[in-house]
Amino acid sequence: GPFSPAPFIPVSSWANNHHIAIVSPFSPANRVLFKRPTAIKVMPSLSSQLEQLALYLGSQCKSENIIVISTGTEKEKIAAVTLRNSLTKIIFSDGNDSVKLSNGIGGIESLFVKGKKNILVFSSSDESYVADAMRQLHTLSNHYLIEVHGLSSWMRFGNIDLEYLQTLKFHFVAPLFIDYDSSIAVQRFLNKYDYFFHGDPCESTFLGYDVGMFFFNSLNVYGIDFYQKLPSIKGQGLQQDFDFYVSEVASGFENR
Repeated sequence: GPFSPAPFIPVSSWANNHHIAIVSPFSPANRVLFKRPTAIKVMPSLSSQLEQLALYLGSQCKSENIIVISTGTEKEKIAAVTLRNSLTKIIFSDGNDSVKLSNGIGGIESLFVKGKKNILVFSSSDESYVADAMRQLHTLSNHYLIEVHGLSSWMRFGNIDLEYLQTLKFHFVAPLFIDYDSSIAVQRFLNKYDYFFHGDPCESTFLGYDVGMFFFNSLNVYGIDFYQKLPSIKGQGLQQDFDFYVSEVASGFENR
């Protein structure tokens, strides 16, 4: 900690001046790393998550009709364009074509292809917009094969009909995932947690455990300057993995 960006900025500046590693466990904001070489961010940014989504779509769905939807805040629009450009480089490496980009879903039907899977990729986290878009796409799904890719935050939206997401084969990119069914390590952790605390752990509990185990182990093995070796230290937690890199010179480390 600190957990949020506002107090993290001044504390990390002090830590950087004294060559002390400092970890941001919750915030995905990249600004906490800028010009702070000892700062470490556990949560990948939206752009990093969409970069991984582009790699997935480029390898698994390159023969389908992919449409990136640009809408929402300026940050989300920039993320959509960046995603489209990444997908274009992967799918059309010869430069003869590009992935489709739509400003919202008004008139989206004109970009659909019959007999092909139409994959719509959203970067928006605006609940009212997403809910309205899903309603419209649900109607169009009677005539076209549609698959929607979006963000994990959609699962917390209260006004989206889950039937719509089911029909539209909703996929989402997420930095955290707990495999309750087949992970022996997760089952062992659940049993121990229940034994000591008489209940079930929440997402933050898993996060605290994963972050603690990774960084305390790194500190134990490499000493107080462990952060200098972070790009070569990999880790696997119960709900997230650790693979750090420096996106800007003289800045901190982001988990991707």
